[in-house]
Amino acid sequence: MRSENAGIQVNKCEQSERKFDIPIKFPHNHYMQSKGGFVYIMTNKRNGTLYIGVTSNIMLRTTRHKDKYYGGFTAKYGANKLVYYEVFPDIESAIKREKQLKDWDRNWKKDLIEKMNPEWEDLWEKIRKESMGVDEIPYDPEKVDAKLIKL
Repeated sequence: MRSENAGIQVNKCEQSERKFDIPIKFPHNHYMQSKGGFVYIMTNKRNGTLYIGVTSNIMLRTTRHKDKYYGGFTAKYGANKLVYYEVFPDIESAIKREKQLKDWDRNWKKDLIEKMNPEWEDLWEKIRKESMGVDEIPYDPEKVDAKLIKL
């Protein structure tokens, strides 16, 4: 379900008892590209289960993984930490890279993560703040994040 709010297209997320808006794209932000793409890696913990995915909107996709919106692999294994991502000018290039990474040996994937993110920190909060242009935004999936909607 989609709605319009302050000129920003949002998806209405109605999972379980929770109802909240998730932005599809933000203005002036490379994390929400409409024609570009991202390859990303999610995990449950350092050196844990790895999930590689591709998207045109990394904020929306990773938020949904965190909220177990999709069910499936990431929900089953608790892979809710974004530990790596790459940005591409088009989705086709991102899909090609995703396929390449999925064929890699696990140790190569771990090395790739550690080059970008040696502490295996969750990068989701960092890109969420950067996408909003602010330092602190509390995240509460139980209600609409008004600061996300007002952009």
